[in-house]
Amino acid sequence: MDSLRAKVDAAATRLREQYKVVGEKAAQAVKQPKRSQYQSVQTSEVDSDTVFSIDDSDGTHIEFNLARLNAQHAELLRQAKRSISATESQVRWLRDERLQHEQSLQKLHEEYKTDGIIPLDVDSPIRGGIRRKTFKKCRGMCVIL
Repeated sequence: MDSLRAKVDAAATRLREQYKVVGEKAAQAVKQPKRSQYQSVQTSEVDSDTVFSIDDSDGTHIEFNLARLNAQHAELLRQAKRSISATESQVRWLRDERLQHEQSLQKLHEEYKTDGIIPLDVDSPIRGGIRRKTFKKCRGMCVIL
């Protein structure tokens, strides 16, 4: 019991020391003179080949690198086309899957000659702790989710 008490006291002491350090830092921050909220950015701090590059000229002479812009544009087009084709193929796959599901349900409806009502066995055996509904004929070989 004494060792537990010693651990609690040590943890409390560490917390007090941490709060003291944080309080001292906060007091120093308050005492410091206020700086401007925004700092100026020097030309050397920004890459020259980016969209946000700073131009030191007076604005009368603007030079565009058309080859570089063409290459960037072509790369963006390729990425967009790849993304669109991937999305279209996924949509096509989902439509095919839905069509197959609808066809299998249609076959089941035709087999039992019902109007959308399929006779299910509610007292089917429980597998994996989950009660599943199955057709009366197959008794557990096929499962309707």
